[in-house]
Amino acid sequence: MSIRQFNVGLTHSLDFSFWNISGVRTAVDNPLVDILTPQKTKYVNAASLTTTGVVGKYGYSVFLPPGLTLGHYFARAVGLTTNDTLYSESQVFEVIDYQGEPLWVGLEELRQFMSKEDDDRSDDQNLRQVLQCAIELVEGYTRRHYGIYQTDETIQVNHTDRVKLKKFPVNTILGITPTLSMTPLSYTNLVETISGSQPSFFYRLDSENGIIYLTDSAGFDDTYDGMLLAVSYLAGFATVPEPVRTAVLKIAVALFNMICTEGLSYVKIGSMSFATERKLFDGVVGDMLAPFVNNAQV
Repeated sequence: MSIRQFNVGLTHSLDFSFWNISGVRTAVDNPLVDILTPQKTKYVNAASLTTTGVVGKYGYSVFLPPGLTLGHYFARAVGLTTNDTLYSESQVFEVIDYQGEPLWVGLEELRQFMSKEDDDRSDDQNLRQVLQCAIELVEGYTRRHYGIYQTDETIQVNHTDRVKLKKFPVNTILGITPTLSMTPLSYTNLVETISGSQPSFFYRLDSENGIIYLTDSAGFDDTYDGMLLAVSYLAGFATVPEPVRTAVLKIAVALFNMICTEGLSYVKIGSMSFATERKLFDGVVGDMLAPFVNNAQV
């Protein structure tokens, strides 16, 4: 069974059941749920569950706003009985955005690459799974997200005439503000703020490599010092490069063959070690992706 996918902008339902030591579903007092983000921070903290028509089964409705971090979320509930503290089975789901970040290689493209007959749909579920895994692996290996997405950076400028953005190619600079100081987050200051505008600031952009060249008013390189740059920009590929698409297809085929030969009913890649151990990026695939590896990404 594939992992559930929840789209942003909608409210989704989660169910949690509590079982006693005899394997009987059991009612609990004060059932609460935590939901962790892909970064293992709490998106929902100790929220109350609601009862359902089944004893020992409780529900929670979670709204996923647009702009929420995409990826795999983990939910678990806890409840009390007279003699014990019970935990539900974990619920794992993936937050996706069909409109903002659809899969950039499609199932039909993979089927065609594998020369599948049009009326043979018996493998489609596994093909969808390995395709999504292949995309995640390629994005992890190249340290890039493909498509267009927005990102923000605050960069310290010290005696230099250029700065390099972490994400590139750069599609559009949405805003760039020179500042002199930044007030960091703290227990008393919950909002990071920047202040002290630099009155004269000029630049030109190497969008392909994500480099901002700092210049004077005439456009010549100029050294700036003791400045912060707050940059908001769109980065990524409007059209995914063909070698990257082909690499995804090749890896998806390799993963599908693993399912068939190793007798797996389900595959989900959780770490790059899986790909490294099986040398999925050796040879032709590695050569295809080499020009797109983002060595500047930390």
